[in-house]
Amino acid sequence: MASRKELKRQINRLTYELISDAFQALKRNSDLDRRPVMDVIGETVDVRNRLIGLVNHPEAEQDTAQRKKDYRKIREEMVKHFDRSFTRLSQLLQEEKKV
Repeated sequence: MASRKELKRQINRLTYELISDAFQALKRNSDLDRRPVMDVIGETVDVRNRLIGLVNHPEAEQDTAQRKKDYRKIREEMVKHFDRSFTRLSQLLQEEKKV
């Protein structure tokens, strides 16, 4: 189990990477519809804020084993969300190339 600090760094790193990729896509593809890309960015920021909140404010009455289990769930949710978001961004770019 990594530290809470490292978990927050991973969440932030993935968030900033996705946002950076999204803005690069918008910059390089002027014909790309901005709304779906901005939706991906907005959802990512919302998930990032929620996950950071969960890491920062665990339930006070938990024992160490339960906290580790909760952090594992947070990490799994993080991976699922970012995988889904990067895939959506990629699909938007592929659709733009087809048109």
